[in-house]
Amino acid sequence: MKYVKTFESFGQPLFESYNPYDNILQRLGGDLKKSADTVQDYLNTGDNKKTILQGKLDGVNKKDDAVTIKTVKPSAIQLKPSQDTVYPDQSIGMLITAPPLRDQILSGAVSAESMFISADGYIIDGHHRWSATHALNPKCKLIATQINLPIKVALPVLNAILRATNTPDQGKSGRPGKNVFQGANADEVHEIISDVIQNGVAGGKWMPPKEHFDAEGDPTEWYKFIASKLKAAQSWKEVPYIIAANINKMNSPASFFGDRTQMPQIPDDSSNVKSILRSGIMDIKPPLRTNYAKKMKNKPSLAGEGPK
Repeated sequence: MKYVKTFESFGQPLFESYNPYDNILQRLGGDLKKSADTVQDYLNTGDNKKTILQGKLDGVNKKDDAVTIKTVKPSAIQLKPSQDTVYPDQSIGMLITAPPLRDQILSGAVSAESMFISADGYIIDGHHRWSATHALNPKCKLIATQINLPIKVALPVLNAILRATNTPDQGKSGRPGKNVFQGANADEVHEIISDVIQNGVAGGKWMPPKEHFDAEGDPTEWYKFIASKLKAAQSWKEVPYIIAANINKMNSPASFFGDRTQMPQIPDDSSNVKSILRSGIMDIKPPLRTNYAKKMKNKPSLAGEGPK
């Protein structure tokens, strides 16, 4: 009976599930298909942009809102995407125009920490590096920054941090109409590789090294190099088939995720983002001040930040 009494003292009926992130999702929105837009609407309301990183909702206590961050090394095949579009020319292009990354993927371990993932194993930022790795070697280990928030909370929280601090959008363009999650066959992979061999990526911004560049777009030398390093390849002619098969084994995004425009684009120098998460200056979890918590029950989802 003591357990029941304690449970009821929190205002929760017995056996009712309790989500500690209800309040932050009420403020920033829980629909991930339009997360960035909803967050921006919230920040444009009243003084929200100014006060969201001041931690005023629960007084001076910041420890409860501090987010743990750690470095992990998952394999590409273990990770799940959280955006509905990944451009194959960018992904495959990395394997051609970035030899150091290509060589690390072939060796089975990527050394650079260049991805953010959620507590439940979803990619937050770094989809193209993940898909490039998966396309060539699904078992390759990646170094990722894991934040201790579930994906449905991590996306709006990060969108809010980036927009509240006026962090520039890091988005990159890709080939319109192409998406790795639509699947691929060897002919399509060969077409992309030939194009990158000849023209590079992003209008020539990134070009293949001299030994693999071909003015006619002939990828034979690149195929031979990959086949010499790839255990699964018995012949260089098998390379586009292997890449296509690996692409088709990638986890697909869940239906509740939106497109790339709704995703947080974390800058290469992520130190400020990490510092804000660790500091607890953003009110993410209860307890909130009692008088404010009562007000929130009757306020619309874009209610002003902080007590009046």
